[in-house]
Amino acid sequence: MYIRIVRHNSELEKVAEELYPLNEYCNFLSQGTIGLIQDVENILYKSFGESKSGWPEGTLESFNAIRHKLLDRAGELRRLPENITELTKEEKEEYIKEIGKQNLHKFFQWAGDIFSKE
Repeated sequence: MYIRIVRHNSELEKVAEELYPLNEYCNFLSQGTIGLIQDVENILYKSFGESKSGWPEGTLESFNAIRHKLLDRAGELRRLPENITELTKEEKEEYIKEIGKQNLHKFFQWAGDIFSKE
């Protein structure tokens, strides 16, 4: 499986087109996400000093929480090619039935909310 990336200029004119294997593109996105963590950490070091102990109260905890979430997303991106699967005909039919049930349930909740306000 491949990913086609089309790049545009500021006038939205196509300037380049590249084709990547899915696993390579997902690794690229994963590494970019990890790079964001490093960028944010560098900003914090420049703003508050080279020692994390000098950061304002709560900053390290907040950074670590965001870092954890970004690392989770980077891992999910990296594993995406392994997780893509084809469903059998029976699985597709069951999935469609389940989605139909969920949507019908949401509709009735929505309708109930509207009529209960009157």
